[in-house]
Amino acid sequence: MIVFLLLLGLQLLVWALFLLMIVSFIPPSTRLPVEQVRFFLTRVTEPVLGPIRRLLPMLRVGGVGFDFSPLVVIIIADFLMGFLRSL
Repeated sequence: MIVFLLLLGLQLLVWALFLLMIVSFIPPSTRLPVEQVRFFLTRVTEPVLGPIRRLLPMLRVGGVGFDFSPLVVIIIADFLMGFLRSL
């Protein structure tokens, strides 16, 4: 039961990260309901992404910055889910 709950939590985190990556391409606006979704997803994922962002600086190419911390968290979550499934 505990393994199932851990797997569910990791899967929800991965989905939240994917949604946050998609929402990040929409320009910010205070009138759109997307901002409420973005705010919620940021509050859910930031405790996990924050430490990774401190270790892995943003990659700057020209005037654009790439944040690879969601990718790192997804890879770690996938590894953990594989490990938990093998138990």
